[in-house]
Amino acid sequence: MGEVEKHPPKRSVKNDHRPIVQQLSNLDLFKDFKVQAHTIVWSNGVDFAPEFIKSLI
Repeated sequence: MGEVEKHPPKRSVKNDHRPIVQQLSNLDLFKDFKVQAHTIVWSNGVDFAPEFIKSLI
């Protein structure tokens, strides 16, 4: 039987365990964002640069 190829889990906001990022699971907070200098910014201080968003795809 052949070896099973293991892939690292894909990074996503959902599996980010930092409390400030987990706050984005609140839909009202998630909807409260702005775009500043090509970066998505939430009212709780979380921001994601375009490079980070692209790395998730």
